[in-house]
Amino acid sequence: MDRSLGLSTPRPVLVLPLPRAEYEALVGAAAETRAGSYVSELDLLLLDGIPEETPRSLAVAVASAYVVHRYGALPAWLEVGAAESLASVATKLRPEAYLKAIKDARGWGPGDWSALFELGRTACRADALTRARSWAIVEMFKPARFKKTLQQAQEGKRWSAVPSGLDPDKLEAETTTFLRKLKKGS
Repeated sequence: MDRSLGLSTPRPVLVLPLPRAEYEALVGAAAETRAGSYVSELDLLLLDGIPEETPRSLAVAVASAYVVHRYGALPAWLEVGAAESLASVATKLRPEAYLKAIKDARGWGPGDWSALFELGRTACRADALTRARSWAIVEMFKPARFKKTLQQAQEGKRWSAVPSGLDPDKLEAETTTFLRKLKKGS
């Protein structure tokens, strides 16, 4: 996983397998679609019981813990997008559902992108299209465009939710171009 974003090994994270009812109570609506969830507010990786296989959602939860423990508090979209990107590397699977969600959705205007940058973690994690767009930003730009944000978070400094170099007016066109190139490469 380290090679994808140039990260070093993080400190350990507490993993807590829970009975279904307790997991649902802590995770909420996301419990229906996710076998695991990293809850940064509690600093825990919660599992819906002990899975027999490692579904993508569990890989995303582990990657979320990795990102938060490596950098600390990040903008929600960056934390979610980086976790989704790392999970793709770890599982060697592209998130086909995200590619489809973005393709099938109406185009986003600058206001939609700006709203994404301001979302909190719960809202960002709860919506598949929001997770998909967060993943797409990280995949398109890797850490190059938000390296300063990552460094500021790691140093405990305040960061901007919209890193320099990301222009909400251009993101929809950049996303469309990126997805076309990704499709041609598959």
